[in-house]
Amino acid sequence: MARLSPFHACLLFCALRICSVNGVDLDKHLQQLKENYEILAAILNLLENLERKVDEHETLLAALKNEHKTKSFQKIVPSNSVIERQSSRKKTIFKTCQDIRATHPTQISGMNWIDPDGHGVGDDPIYVYCNMTSGSTSILHDSESQVTVTHCTGPGCSSRLINYSATSKQISALAELSSECHQSIRYDCTNAPFEINGISYSWWNDKHGNPQYFWSGSRTSLHTCHCGIEHNCFQAFTECNCNSNLPIPLADYGENILFECVLTLQCFDA
Repeated sequence: MARLSPFHACLLFCALRICSVNGVDLDKHLQQLKENYEILAAILNLLENLERKVDEHETLLAALKNEHKTKSFQKIVPSNSVIERQSSRKKTIFKTCQDIRATHPTQISGMNWIDPDGHGVGDDPIYVYCNMTSGSTSILHDSESQVTVTHCTGPGCSSRLINYSATSKQISALAELSSECHQSIRYDCTNAPFEINGISYSWWNDKHGNPQYFWSGSRTSLHTCHCGIEHNCFQAFTECNCNSNLPIPLADYGENILFECVLTLQCFDA
């Protein structure tokens, strides 16, 4: 019977020892990988919860900002009872700021009461800003400052109702008394086009509730912005800067000069 030499016995023992050690190390590695995976899964779950909370906070913050703007607007525009008290103390309320300027040429610019549809008839007087340099009248609303729109998908998925400090009847009466009338809008965007691939994602409703897709000028059938009229958009083949649909901050400016469409009741965007 063959016998192992002490040397061969040592080699065999060492080999078995190494295999045993390697087996133990492999189990440890597998256990460590399992623990690392569980930790990673917990971290990913935590990140998802944090992202959800951030989205909720952004939505809440935007709502609070809009509520603050509405309350601030309500503070600026007096109530009907205040109108009645102040109107009763005034013998004459002019129809336009131009009328005030013509009668009181030294009066400085500021907030004034006017009554476009006639004093003592129709709707109550309105509180407006009068530019006494030009004689122009500015009607206030609750969206003067920037309104943040939270991310959403789909055409018109977000909307903003615009509240004016005058009734539509008074605004129409003022427009009839004016030589020109316009309303401007600025739209800041990042990957938020008005229109792309023939699909309209943003529009505004006129005073009759009809959707409008032109953002500047007077051609209602033409989807364009101010840069499209001036032929200086960020990308020459687009009608608006935002239609470039790029992941960089861009902006569009428009001015509506149509009397019948000058009152923007609601804006929709994606």
